[in-house]
Amino acid sequence: MKLPCLFIFYLLIFLLQRNGTSTETFTIYSGENDLKQLAVIKEMDGKSKMEMWTTDECNRVDGTDGSQFPPHLMDKKQTLYVFIKSLCRKFPLQYEKDVILFDGIPAWRYKAPLDVFSHPSINSDNQCFCDLGSASCPSSGLLNATMCSFGAPIYASFPHFYTGDKKLLETVDGLKPQQEKHETFADIHPRLAFPIDGASRFQINVQVKKTAYITGLEHFQDDQILPVIWLEVVPGEISEELRNMIYHSTFSANAIQLSFKYGSLFVCLASLALLTITCYFRTKKISKSILS
Repeated sequence: MKLPCLFIFYLLIFLLQRNGTSTETFTIYSGENDLKQLAVIKEMDGKSKMEMWTTDECNRVDGTDGSQFPPHLMDKKQTLYVFIKSLCRKFPLQYEKDVILFDGIPAWRYKAPLDVFSHPSINSDNQCFCDLGSASCPSSGLLNATMCSFGAPIYASFPHFYTGDKKLLETVDGLKPQQEKHETFADIHPRLAFPIDGASRFQINVQVKKTAYITGLEHFQDDQILPVIWLEVVPGEISEELRNMIYHSTFSANAIQLSFKYGSLFVCLASLALLTITCYFRTKKISKSILS
């Protein structure tokens, strides 16, 4: 079935924001004055807030671009945030488990929460992305990105409506949501605080709005959420130089840290032993002097 030209136009509007032609200017902290701010986005086009959502928190430009995180957040309990400009929001990542990657390098796997696109009645944090009193709140599994797409009826989701409401699958044939194929995750080096593996996966959908002025919509239901394309972004092949850097920063640094740890302990014990021996002989010498 061919997609109506209007849907292709909507898709192009959305992809325009992802193909490098966007003119937004981001101001990012270098960490020079405060390492806790390293790689955090400060402003977009000179503004620290957007004007799209209903709360200051959701409008706040925050998080990193996903290529680096502040090292102090690497403690497994903190939620990491990636600012996704094409969705006009920051996206949370939460620790799931330890993993071992190439050459035995340990990493921490962070994943998008299962309820990140849930209806506000399920995840109250999403209430700022739609108005519960209107029809702007879509089913669980969808983000209404219309305001972020120049008014085009674009809805974002995970591929194949993974984690979404089951009714989204009823109007489209061939969808088979699977965790290992459709989830978003990042394997982050715990010391260097940047991803060395992962996958960012999103699906772009269009809401069908029937009108007498547009043909080609006869086969679709009114207000149907129609998947158009899903995108997967994965890291490129890591160079040998970077691989060696990661390896040595992991194992050489650990060896040096252990050397300092146990070396300091040895020095303390040796100093204590020397002090004890010195005190013993001094005491013995003093005792002999008294007896003499």
